Order: sequence, then C-alpha cells, then structure tokens
Amino acid sequence: MLTGFFYRTYLKMSRRNRNLRLSVTPFGLLTSAVCLLSGLAGVNVFSSDLYKLFSLSFALLLIAYFSRDRKGKALKDISVSIFLEGRYDSGSGRKYTVRVQNKGKKEINGVEIIPVVGKNLPSADEFISIPEPDEKKRNIWDRNIYYFRWAWHLFRLHRAEFSSVNTGKVRAGESEFFEGKFRAVKRGTAELEGLYLVQKGIFGLFSCFRFIELHERFYIHPAPAELAPDIIKRIESGISKRSGARSNTFKKFKAGDFVGLRDYVPGDPPRNIHWKTWAKRDKPAVVEKGTETVREISFLLINLSADGRNDLLFEDCVSYLYSMIRKFEADDYEVSLHFFDDKGSLISIQADREAGNFNLIYNALCEVKTFSLQKEVFVSKALSIIETSGSIVFSHETDNKVEELCSSYALDLFTPDINLSKDRRAFGIPRINHENYRINLP
Repeated sequence: MLTGFFYRTYLKMSRRNRNLRLSVTPFGLLTSAVCLLSGLAGVNVFSSDLYKLFSLSFALLLIAYFSRDRKGKALKDISVSIFLEGRYDSGSGRKYTVRVQNKGKKEINGVEIIPVVGKNLPSADEFISIPEPDEKKRNIWDRNIYYFRWAWHLFRLHRAEFSSVNTGKVRAGESEFFEGKFRAVKRGTAELEGLYLVQKGIFGLFSCFRFIELHERFYIHPAPAELAPDIIKRIESGISKRSGARSNTFKKFKAGDFVGLRDYVPGDPPRNIHWKTWAKRDKPAVVEKGTETVREISFLLINLSADGRNDLLFEDCVSYLYSMIRKFEADDYEVSLHFFDDKGSLISIQADREAGNFNLIYNALCEVKTFSLQKEVFVSKALSIIETSGSIVFSHETDNKVEELCSSYALDLFTPDINLSKDRRAFGIPRINHENYRINLP
C-alpha cells in the first residue's frame, strides 16, 4: 500500500517538476529566491535596502511573467531532425547531429534542444514488484521515507546520455546543422522519444518550450573486449580438427566464383549444363565454379542464473561473447548462437556474412537477460546441438552441471566466475563493464 502511494505521488511530482524546470530558468529561480527572502526580511522596514531589493526583483518577475511567450509562438515554425547511426557499443562516446530548419519569417536564436530518452521512469508494476537488491537490509527511513528503490530503478533503466544543444542564429527559411555529444551507457534497446525545444524570455527568467515526438529506436551493443590471440588460435585449430574428422556428407559447401566451361562428363548435374554453348558447338558443356568449405562455429550462452539478476558477471560474459562473434564474423565464419528464453526454450540464431544477417545475433545480444531457472532441467535441451556442432560455452555462473557438460563433450568454457574449474579447457573473462554498471548507493 505504501509502495503504490509513494509511486503515484512521486510520478505526479516528477512531471510537475519537469515542466517547472523547463518553464523557469536557473536565473529565474535565483531572482525568485532573492525576492522572497528580501520581502520577508524587510516587510516592515520600508526605508531599508532590503525592501528596495524586494521591489526591484518583484517588479522584474512580474514584467517577465506577463511578457513571456506563453504559447511558444516563436517555436512553432521550427522543424528539427536528429541523425543517429542506429547502434553503438556500450561505454562509447559519439557525436550526434541536429538539423534545425526555420520555416518562419523571423530569425531565431538561442534555442536549446534537449533530447529525451524513453523509459526514464519505471512502470507501476516494475516499481512495486521488482525491489532493489538487498533492499530488506536497509533501515526503515531508507525503505519508507528516502526510498532508494527509485535510484535502483533509474540506474537499471538508464541506457544513454544526450547532451543538450544550443543553437545559434538560423535565418528565416534556412536550416543549420548543430552537433551534440552522446554516450551509450549500458547494453540494451533505447528509444529517443523526442526533443524539447526551450527558449528563454527577454529577461532570461522564464522560458517557453515545445515537445517534438520522434520515437526513434536504436541499439546499444555490449561493451567490446580485447581477445587473447592464443585463445583464438586454439579455437580455430579445434574447429579445423573437428571439420577434418567429419564425413564429407556432413560438410557444407557454397558456390564460389565462375571458373569457366568444360566438357560434360557423366555424373555432372544437369543444372550445370550451359545450353547455349552446347547449341553452338553441338557438344555438351558445363559451367564450372570454385567451391569452398563453409567454416562454422557455434556458441551456447547459458543465461540461467541462481537469482535471476543482471549482474556484472553476466554483462562481462555477454561482452566477451559479443567481441568473439565480431572476430569470427570478420574471418568469414558461419556463426550460430544459442541461448534460453524466460520459459527455458532454446533460441537459435544463425548468421553468415554472405547473407548479411549478423545484426540478428547482435540485436539479440542487446536484449538477452538472465532467468532464474533450474539448469539441471533446461541445459539438457542443448545436448543435441552440442553433439553436432561442438559449441563453445559461455556461462556467468559455474557449477557442477556446467562443468560436467563441458568436460563430457570436451567443450571450451568461458566464464568470469572466479571459481574456475581445474579443467584446462576453462578460460576466465576479465572485467569489462565495471565502470558502466557500477552504482554507489549508501
């Protein structure tokens, strides 16, 4: 009951405070404070300097308030477009470009553009049902009055940071480009809901503002990691040995470049016959193309957790996996990724450079989460995939089930967990997201 009441109260106050921040400038707040303090202190001393200061500040506030552009007429003729690349790596800093077009008949100057990233406040269900980790350890004041669950939710939902852009002069009927700074904070999917256009009044005390909806979605990929060259060589060597030991019936081939024409020999597929050449020389000929073996690699991400939290170990695990897939994409491998959904079903995504569909894997890694499910029950679903592909396993938590799975099928295991197996095929993952995902709550 108290949690729901606190949520509704905070939500109303946050909306009002946002409109207040956009309507009143910091200089306006300072002038209002001076007016209030000088008025209270000098109300009965008419000849004092305090009362003169009160009269001056009050008159300034009064004139500025009634002369402000209440309906934002000066902002109605402004059209704004924002340009993003579409995806970023977590922790990276870039620039974004804003195009401001003045469709009015007067020159505009001094407009502040403030981008708004979506989901900056949790929903009621999230706020009530998902508590902050170790919230019960807090005292009564923190849990019920100061209530740090808000800080936890805002940190959990925080994805990106946009700096505001202050425009210069834009003449009537013309457009100008301005740059702002952007930082991708955490892995996930973010949405740029829109832009606030804010312009100060003549005295700089009050502002008018207008909101432009955009709803532009973009992806923040995991933070990149540095891969050890000796580990990559070992993985590639293992792939070559496995593919060499497999029967030719299980090998994949893809057609290469056109090599030429040759005479038909018994056993050539009829679809390779070049009919025009046969008609010209009255002798069958076939098209010959070079073929190459498709190099394959498969990754299994065990995103099952004991407590179901998105902790730093899991983020480091996803980052290292992301960087490894990028490496094998550059080396022209066909990559398969397998992970679990919230019901324990195995999700499989396959990509290769020829099809140009690696974004399917990268976008999935942007949104993958941990789920609190029994590993003994659900990891067994991956056995059929492991037996045919020799997957490389990534797990942010090592336990007997994971170690038994990897040792039984001679699989390489990558994990950031400090409790590494003594098996020589287990590799540690370094710290990658420590700065991005750190939160300092008292």
